[in-house]
Amino acid sequence: MNKEITLESILGPGDRIADRYVLVRELGSGGMGTVFLGEDQKLIREVAVKLLRPNMAAEELTRNRFIREARVTANMDDPGIVKIFDFGQDGDVFYLVMELVKGETLLERLQRENPPPLSVALKILSGITSALVHAHGMNLVHRDLKPENIFLSVGDDELQTKLVDFGLAYIGDRQDMGRVTRDGLVSGTPEYLAPEVARGEEPRLPVDIYALGILAYQLLTGRLPFEGAMGEIISGHLYLSPERPRTLNPAIHSHLDELIMKMLSKVPASRPRAIDLLEHFQAHLNEKPGERSLDHFTKDKEVSGRAGRVLSLDAFSDAPDAKDSMPTLQSASNASLVTEVTHLRIYTMGTFPVAFRHQCQRSAIQCLDFEEDADDNSIVLSAGVPFDRVQELCSRFHVLVVLDPSSEASTSDWLRAGVVDLIPSIDPPMEATQQILDFARSEGLLVT
Repeated sequence: MNKEITLESILGPGDRIADRYVLVRELGSGGMGTVFLGEDQKLIREVAVKLLRPNMAAEELTRNRFIREARVTANMDDPGIVKIFDFGQDGDVFYLVMELVKGETLLERLQRENPPPLSVALKILSGITSALVHAHGMNLVHRDLKPENIFLSVGDDELQTKLVDFGLAYIGDRQDMGRVTRDGLVSGTPEYLAPEVARGEEPRLPVDIYALGILAYQLLTGRLPFEGAMGEIISGHLYLSPERPRTLNPAIHSHLDELIMKMLSKVPASRPRAIDLLEHFQAHLNEKPGERSLDHFTKDKEVSGRAGRVLSLDAFSDAPDAKDSMPTLQSASNASLVTEVTHLRIYTMGTFPVAFRHQCQRSAIQCLDFEEDADDNSIVLSAGVPFDRVQELCSRFHVLVVLDPSSEASTSDWLRAGVVDLIPSIDPPMEATQQILDFARSEGLLVT
């Protein structure tokens, strides 16, 4: 076969693969290849046959990813993960024979019903989470959870989910199944990309929890938490706290709302484990939410001080738009403009409610009580502190003041004193933390 010829021009219905599998009709096509409905002539059964494009097979990285998908998936035995029956090479064509899942992808479901009924959304989330419990038990990170990689079918009158495409899977303790991306590149789908992956850190199990949190947000609200151009989406993952799901859909239980926000924490260690999530999703299905406290999720509330990497928006300006093309994000070493970014640290003076401090934690803002030996030019957030004291602080720090209606000082008084920004209120907390982040970003205070 000519490796430069497209797959569609040489293979189609009636063609035979490995003298065993007859292609019946095309089921779908993506950036790497095409999936056909096939007939297994030996076992007389219908199967799905995935063929890697010959021109893609010429690329070692793509070929390795295809082989990875076969090996990883074949080693898993879970009803929520598609089964692999066979794998091989016939001439220039690499093929993968899988269980045929009759139904539709989650993407197709969302295109005709978005959001689905709450009970359906919870069944889907429980199914995906159950598959992750199995994968994470093998220390395996899927790394590409998205609607296209989740199949829905109806069996025994029950909605069933199947997780597919483990081509980017990462197993931390297996050298032969480690990275499958080029050095200096981070692979993934931007809308579902965890902040630490965008910074170029090694993928760990919480990466899947973050992507599952995005899916949960999407299933329950009908929209993604971060939308727009690719650079805006990545910036949102790195810096912004999304609008609470319950604000968009009041039917969401407060317990479920809090659960999703924990899944979307910027701090990987603060995200729930898959096995804990499964318990909570099933509790909501059984209409028994809140039976187990969410507090056990936060094993490590300390915000990491480890620096990560982030790109300028220009680094994404010419990125492909196709959802199935698996766009790769340049690492900082290759970007045109690089900044070292850490979680923002602020010092507080005065009284702040617990809800505000929790929102800061979700937004990767580390709140510390004010100390006189704090570094110059640090951010100090003041609430209810006397005017004269705030004026003294303005000579050394970037002071933000939460306005108090009972204060005798006017807005102009605060600004003349040297206050850099005024926050109307810390209720709702999300708007206040967003204003703090916007100020820090505008002043370059996120750069170390």
